[in-house]
Amino acid sequence: MIKFVKWASGRIRGIIGVKLDEIDFLKIVTLKGDDLPVDFLLPVLDAALGEDWKNKAEEMFLSRGYPWKVKVTTGMSGRSDYFLIEKINEEFNYSPVTAHIHISMSGALNEGIYVDLSKLSPLLNKILEDCVSCSPSYLEVIDPKEEGPFNEPSTPSGLLETVDAIKSIKVLSGND
Repeated sequence: MIKFVKWASGRIRGIIGVKLDEIDFLKIVTLKGDDLPVDFLLPVLDAALGEDWKNKAEEMFLSRGYPWKVKVTTGMSGRSDYFLIEKINEEFNYSPVTAHIHISMSGALNEGIYVDLSKLSPLLNKILEDCVSCSPSYLEVIDPKEEGPFNEPSTPSGLLETVDAIKSIKVLSGND
């Protein structure tokens, strides 16, 4: 499932792409304009994925079998990084970062989001605890449409041939 989400609030606006693939991997990227403010993340997800996505994400999260925690680091610039850490192997105390969301110093998702839906719930919960969730003044979800066939990158534009044809016509008509 792929959706485009147009959003605007005051002087900032943009279009983001939201993709939830067949293995429930979520990608959110800026396609045009400003990066999405983290404050708008929940309403954008609700609009793009429908209201039930939260139940599905939480169910998937609860079906995992590892102890977990969310760690937040904040830089001097004000940027924040949210890490999901799971204890995969108790015997060896192996606890890798299994998901990550970065928020810029301006409070925007400037690196997008690339996360398995089963790991989104605890990260989003902590983000919502730390940030104010609000809705943009304008929000529209668009189903992308195929624009038809495209030329390969190495295909000539045809400009040189057209210019030569125009020159030939002018010469033949005596209007050069």
